[in-house]
Amino acid sequence: MLPYLFLYFNNRVTYYRYRLYKHLEYKNLLQYGMYSWNGWISNNTTFSNPIDDFCSFAQNNRNLNNEEEKFINYVMSNLDIKVTRIKNDVINLTSDPLVEGSKIDLDWIANTYFSVVTETHVGEVPSHVTEKIYKLIFCCHPFIVIGPRYHLATLHRYGFKTFPELFDESYDSMPESFEKYNLVSDQIKFYTTDEGKRKLKHMLPILRNTLEHNRNHLLSLSSDDVWNSLENLYKNN
Repeated sequence: MLPYLFLYFNNRVTYYRYRLYKHLEYKNLLQYGMYSWNGWISNNTTFSNPIDDFCSFAQNNRNLNNEEEKFINYVMSNLDIKVTRIKNDVINLTSDPLVEGSKIDLDWIANTYFSVVTETHVGEVPSHVTEKIYKLIFCCHPFIVIGPRYHLATLHRYGFKTFPELFDESYDSMPESFEKYNLVSDQIKFYTTDEGKRKLKHMLPILRNTLEHNRNHLLSLSSDDVWNSLENLYKNN
C-alpha cells in the first residue's frame, strides 16, 4: 500500500475550496491525504473571505435536511483551518501562475493513488481545463474534480477520458450543492474501507490504458493550443 490515498492541493483560498476541505475534515478523511492549505486569500475582489461566506450561507439557509444541518453545525463550531504545506510545494505568487501551477514533485504522484482537484471556477460557468488537470494527465494520475458543471464532459469533448471505473461521475452534472460535495467526499471515503482498498488494487492496472491515452493525447496537442487557452483563462480571472 502507498503511504497516502490521495493528493490534494489548496493554494488560493476560495469559498468552494473551503467547503470541500471542510467536508473532508468532517468525515475524517484528511488523515488519508497528502494535502495542503496554504492560507493565501486573493486580493481579487471576486474572492471574499470564505469563512465570512460560509457564515452568511449558514445564517441565510434554514430549509436544510438533517445531514446538511449536522455538517453546517460542525463547520460553525470549527471555522478555522490550520495552514498546512506539503514539502516542496512552494508557489511564487508574483510569478506566472501557469509556470508555478504546472510544477509537480513526482514523489507526490508516487505516494498517492489519485488526486482531488478544486478547479479555478465552479458552478454554472463555462468550463475551462487548467494546469491543475493537465499536470495530472501528464503524470498519469487519476483524479476526481470539483469544478464547473459538466467539467468532465468538457474533458471528453477535448478527447480525454476520465475515470468512471473509480468514481460515480454523476457528480459532474450536479449543480453546486451540498449533495455534490457530499457525493465527492463519500467516494473518497469509500477508498478508505477494506472493500475500497481491494477495488483500488484491482482497478489501477486496468486504468493504465486510460492514463496512457490521456498522456499521449495531451502530448499530441500543440503546446500553443494548450498554453494559449490557459493564458486566456488567467487573463480573464
